[in-house]
Amino acid sequence: MKRYILIFLILSTVSSLFAQKIDAGQKQFNAAVLYHTQGDYNEAIAAFTRYITSHPPETRAFFFRGYSYLKKADLKNALSDFKSASALDKKNDKAFFYVGKTYYRMKQYEKAIEWFNKAIGLNSKHASALNDRGMSYFKLGYFDEAIIDFQSATFIQPNFAMAYNNIGSAIFFNQNVANPTKRDLIKAKDAFSNAIKYDPSLFVAYYNRSSVNYFLKNYDVALADIQNAMSLKPENAMCYFYEGVILGKKGSYQAGINSLEAALNLVPSLSFAYEEIANLHKAQKNYNQALTTYEKAIKLSKKKSFQGLMHYYKAIVYALQEDETNMYNALKKAHAKKVFRDKKVYLAFGNEKAFKPYRLESRFKKIARKARKGKKENKFEDSELSWFRLEH
Repeated sequence: MKRYILIFLILSTVSSLFAQKIDAGQKQFNAAVLYHTQGDYNEAIAAFTRYITSHPPETRAFFFRGYSYLKKADLKNALSDFKSASALDKKNDKAFFYVGKTYYRMKQYEKAIEWFNKAIGLNSKHASALNDRGMSYFKLGYFDEAIIDFQSATFIQPNFAMAYNNIGSAIFFNQNVANPTKRDLIKAKDAFSNAIKYDPSLFVAYYNRSSVNYFLKNYDVALADIQNAMSLKPENAMCYFYEGVILGKKGSYQAGINSLEAALNLVPSLSFAYEEIANLHKAQKNYNQALTTYEKAIKLSKKKSFQGLMHYYKAIVYALQEDETNMYNALKKAHAKKVFRDKKVYLAFGNEKAFKPYRLESRFKKIARKARKGKKENKFEDSELSWFRLEH
C-alpha cells in the first residue's frame, strides 16, 4: 500500500512540475504579446526571441515576432520570421499572406503575388490577400487584373472601403490619364463613392474622388471633396494644392493663389504649386508676376521636361506682351528641354492663340519644324508632370 502511495506522490509531483513549466512558458509568451499590443516592439522582439530560444519551434511565436519586425519596418527580419511561420504550418494562410505583404513593402511585387496566390489557395475568401494582390498587379501596371482582384475582395467583404477605393484608382489609371474618358471617370467616381459610404473617414477616397470630379468639370463637387479630405488631414499640402487649382478653374483666382501658397508653406519644394500660381497670375494678366513665378518653378525642379514646360509657358506670356526676342529665346529653351516630345504640349503649341501673329515668320517656322520632328509621346517623361495627381 505504501508503495502505491509513493508512486502516486512521485507522479503528482512530476505532473505539477510539468504544468508549472507549461504555465511559465505561456506566461512568457503572453508577456511578449502584451509588449506587442502596447506597441513596444523592441521589448516584444526581445521577449519573443527569448521564448523561441527556450521552446520548440512554434508558428505563433515566429508570426508575432515577424509582425513586430514589420511594425518597425525591419523588413528583412520580418520576412524571415513569416517564412519560418509558414514552413511550420503549411496551412496557415495568414503566415503566407504576411510573407506576401512584406515582399509588397519591399517593392518586390512579383514575389508578393506568388505568396498572395498561396494564401488565396489556402483560403479563397481571404479578402485582404485579394486586395493586396490587386495592389501588386496595380504597381506592375496590370490594371485589368487588379480590378478583378479588388472586385473579388468586395464580393467577399461588401463593406471593404479600401478595396472600393482601389477599384476606382485602377479604373482611372487603366486608360490614358492625360485624356480620361467620361465613362471610366464615372465608374471610378462611383467606386470612390462606395468607399466613402462604407468608411466616411477614408481620406484617400475623398482625395481621389475630387480629382475625378475635377476631370468631369464638376468643380463645386470637386472642391467639396478636397475640403472634406483637408478636414481629415489638415497638414496635407496636396489638398491645398488641389483646392487652389479648382478655385482657379472656378475663376476665384486670388483665393486659388492663397491656397497654393498655403501648400508651399507646408512643402516649400512644391515646384508645380509655383506653376499653378503663375498660371493664375497669367489668367489675371499679371504677366510680370507670372514670369517671375514660372522662373521660381524652374529653379526648384531638376526635371528637364518640367523646366521645358515652364519655358514654354513663359514664351506664351512673352507673346502676350509682344516681346518677340524673349518669346523666341523661351521657345528655344523649351525645345532644348525636349518638351515638344509630349503629344499634348505639341498639339497645344500648334493651337496656341498667343503665337498666331508670329506663325508666318521664318524664325517661328524653324522652331515649329524642329518641334514636329520630335517623337510625340502621350505623357511627360517625368511623373511629376502627370498634371492632376492621384494617390492610392
